[in-house]
Amino acid sequence: SDHPSIANYGVFVMTWPASYYVYAQFVPDQTTKTTCEAIRNGLMYFGCKPLRLVIDNARQMVTKHKPGHEAIFNEAFQYCMEQYGIEVDANNPHSPNEKSACERNVGLIQSRVLTRMQPGELRTIDQANRELMEKVNKYINNERFRGGGIHETRSCLFLEHEKPGLSDLESPGCVIHWSALKAPK
Repeated sequence: SDHPSIANYGVFVMTWPASYYVYAQFVPDQTTKTTCEAIRNGLMYFGCKPLRLVIDNARQMVTKHKPGHEAIFNEAFQYCMEQYGIEVDANNPHSPNEKSACERNVGLIQSRVLTRMQPGELRTIDQANRELMEKVNKYINNERFRGGGIHETRSCLFLEHEKPGLSDLESPGCVIHWSALKAPK
């Protein structure tokens, strides 16, 4: 066809809790596979892995979550996070105080980044993700704090205080594990 296809994408966001250093990428959906791939891409961007991951909007990864009880993750997501060696906490959607860093950065991405991306401009998903991270770095991660001070940017805070205590990350590969598959006859 002469007309390229247009698709709606969501934005996946990973944020460090102290520095508010952020990674973002466009995702076509919120399936377990897409989420695991986005987490892998975020870990590669940061070059290290957290000890614990707090997840919001975990409907696709959580099998069961009752108030006052631990969330039960689906097998594929649980297996992937075990391969990374990361503990996962499915955030209570009614407790925004547990995920304030991420909520703040989602707002910054909406106001500082997405508003600067030209909506009519056609691009591939790879081009859009490169542009997204260029703008995230320019307008959020490397933007100077108003007061300046010793740590002038989120990047500085992350590199000086959060990353040094964490293990470096080699190229993480995550295989989705399924305990049972139905095959056609």
